[in-house]
Amino acid sequence: MSYSTTYYAIFNYYQGDRKPGSFADVKSTIFFDTIPEADRAAFKMLDFVDARAEGIMTPADNLYDVWADAQYFILKVGSELYFVDTQGYNYCRYVARIVNFKGELNLFFPM
Repeated sequence: MSYSTTYYAIFNYYQGDRKPGSFADVKSTIFFDTIPEADRAAFKMLDFVDARAEGIMTPADNLYDVWADAQYFILKVGSELYFVDTQGYNYCRYVARIVNFKGELNLFFPM
């Protein structure tokens, strides 16, 4: 199974919030400590985007100038991490908060 298939399966399983108005509105949660090790490995392969550094303030902000090439990526907003699926659009189409990563993702994504 490819990582793209894995991300699709993870996102469909967790049902990320569609077109949230703000990151604070995101209710969907991925409990990182409960997903299988193969899925954890897939997460660690994702591109990382720091919202502050890239000027991303809301899920609706235009990503084409920032991150046009990736459908799936990890987005850091403040001290929170989000799994983003753009579905090919130029904004965060589906978003889920990642929790309980217990420092494991910090090794791959600077916090």
